Amino acid sequence: MTDPQTGIQLDRAVDSLIVGKRHRTDLGDIETLAASIDRDGLLQPLTITIDGVLVCGARRLAAIKMLGWRTVNVWVRSGLSDRLGQLLAEQDDNMLHKPYTHLEAAGLYREIKQLMAEDAARRKAATQFSAENQPGDDGPGKFPGPSGALGDARELAAAMIPGGGSYKTLEKVGYIEEIAANPAQPETIRTEAAAALERIEAGDPVHPLYLAIHESAEAAREVREATMHALAEDAVARANAMKNPHALLRKPLSLDDYLAARPISEPIHLFDCVMPCAGAEGYLLMSEERARSLELPFVRIRSTIERHNAFPEDPIQFRGGWAMDRDALYEHAGVGPQDVDFLEAYDDYPVINMMQIEDLGFCAKGEASAFVRQHEFTIAGSFPFNTSGGQLSVGQAGAAGGYLGFVQALRQLTGTAGRMQVTDARIGLVSGFGMINYDRGLCSGAALLERGTA
Repeated sequence: MTDPQTGIQLDRAVDSLIVGKRHRTDLGDIETLAASIDRDGLLQPLTITIDGVLVCGARRLAAIKMLGWRTVNVWVRSGLSDRLGQLLAEQDDNMLHKPYTHLEAAGLYREIKQLMAEDAARRKAATQFSAENQPGDDGPGKFPGPSGALGDARELAAAMIPGGGSYKTLEKVGYIEEIAANPAQPETIRTEAAAALERIEAGDPVHPLYLAIHESAEAAREVREATMHALAEDAVARANAMKNPHALLRKPLSLDDYLAARPISEPIHLFDCVMPCAGAEGYLLMSEERARSLELPFVRIRSTIERHNAFPEDPIQFRGGWAMDRDALYEHAGVGPQDVDFLEAYDDYPVINMMQIEDLGFCAKGEASAFVRQHEFTIAGSFPFNTSGGQLSVGQAGAAGGYLGFVQALRQLTGTAGRMQVTDARIGLVSGFGMINYDRGLCSGAALLERGTA
């Protein structure tokens, strides 16, 4: 028997049927259904597409597999080749069974809503610009507007889901799911959202949990924005580069310019990224006696540290080897962070600056944002930082980029930094970071340098 909508009825090998993505994963009491089919037979065939993808009858298919059937009677539906048709058929199939849970309903609602919007866009594109539907000289186009009110796709999608609730409830569940799955959110909030979803699945009301997650997410957003402003102030401190004739970026950078720059991969924007360039750095290494005999200004190395593979247990890198060795660095040199006149840090991204400021002991972990807001990073400021403008302004000349800060520190401590000179600089700290391997840098180092005296 053939029907233009229903297709044909035939026997099909059970193992050949494909069960695609379905929003209901709990099929309920299959043993009772299997006993009924074994006793009375399969009263309603399964429904599949012409490609053998199951549309209706997931519970019946599970039951006959339990019974060990090798073939089964199916209806082949040629009109259900697109995903929206399959979703609507799946929804119709579940009308006869228990209501969806909130999470099942939210998943189905989200996909139906998206596919309805895509379907509407395709239909609009197919008619709006066709030859027979062009605008006249005295009015709008000759095609009708939408049959329903604009903006009601959410209500329509929600109405298609048995027991799914209002679209507002489904949107709230979707919001919590997005927070739980978003790797950009703090881990504590993602964990809180995951716990809220478990409570919703267990039957707790959605709205109070939504309000709690929304409040936590907004608070985290405000913290992120404060951090972004601190990063912006760090970026604007590249005003030092305006005095460096070798810097690639020498134009003033305002807070608004920084924050408005195009995103690269959130939260990284354009001015957060180092620029590759060609270049080189060099310096002379000799004994103090030889420097004196040649009447050259010189710098003493007071202390150095180097660490590889620090904190490998951290799931995401938020600290480096400096935190393990900084006490030894300062103790060996006989100075502390308060004695440092300037810092030259490795700066391929501003967040690395923040990590070094914390791990080198200038502030506690997690307080770099506040430290930046409390200090001025310019040459004449309270915390001279990357006095050449750093790699983010000067550029990163391959491996030579790692020596930019070191050479600049030598200039500062020998009084040869020109317009970039920090007044009366005596102690400088240089830090390095590198060997980037997937999600972290494997190597960190630092050196405390002191101006030599004649």
